[in-house]
Amino acid sequence: MGADYSLHAKYWDWDGFDDSASYNFWYTMGKKYGTNILSVMCAIGQAAAYMANNGAKVVALDLTREMIEEGNKRFQDIPNLTFVQADVCDFCLDRTFDFCFISSADIHLLPSLSEVKKALVNINKHLKMGGGLGIEAWYAPEVSFSSPMRQFYPRVPRKDGVLIWKESQSEYNAETKIQHIHQIVHVDNEHLQFTHDVDLQLYDRVDLLNLLSECGFTLVNAYCNNSFQTSDNITDNCYLELIKSSEIDRSK
Repeated sequence: MGADYSLHAKYWDWDGFDDSASYNFWYTMGKKYGTNILSVMCAIGQAAAYMANNGAKVVALDLTREMIEEGNKRFQDIPNLTFVQADVCDFCLDRTFDFCFISSADIHLLPSLSEVKKALVNINKHLKMGGGLGIEAWYAPEVSFSSPMRQFYPRVPRKDGVLIWKESQSEYNAETKIQHIHQIVHVDNEHLQFTHDVDLQLYDRVDLLNLLSECGFTLVNAYCNNSFQTSDNITDNCYLELIKSSEIDRSK
């Protein structure tokens, strides 16, 4: 997780798009297990805020201090929403949860399966037996590819009149299964420009599911979109719903 997201926090919702359908997907999945929810790698906590506004008790956790501060600033008036700055691999809270989720394929910010295992074992510790885990994953393509630099403008203009747009290019290496993304963020009204580079470590579907099983989770559903639909192509079903089926010895 070497990428620096600190400059993004203030402009995280630059696109202006209403993503409540995605937030509701995780909320609907989670409420089957209960109302005590843990959102890890949450950024500024938009999904967590949605859930809390709908009656859940939510802890939103992220590594980046600026993200947590921005979330607190924006959503401080929402009851039953708590922000925590911590690493998903070693956070320690004094409570257990009914449901935990990692959205936006953020699990791929973890640089190796060994780091993913640390995160999953730690999440296992914080979930009740039979609790739910939701993960959005991208499976590793077999062929390398690259995408040239493109410009991305907000789908919905900001109400404050600030224009934020991005330039982005990416390259995927099928041997390393790493997708490198290079972005330039432009905030025109503030005459601000900053670069952002991130490596996403992708995984084979079988390897990821085997690791989830090793970490005490059983797959119960897999969906191809946030409308709970499935695909005949199994690799399209990358929204995973799992349950905690066993406790894990963290000393191993």
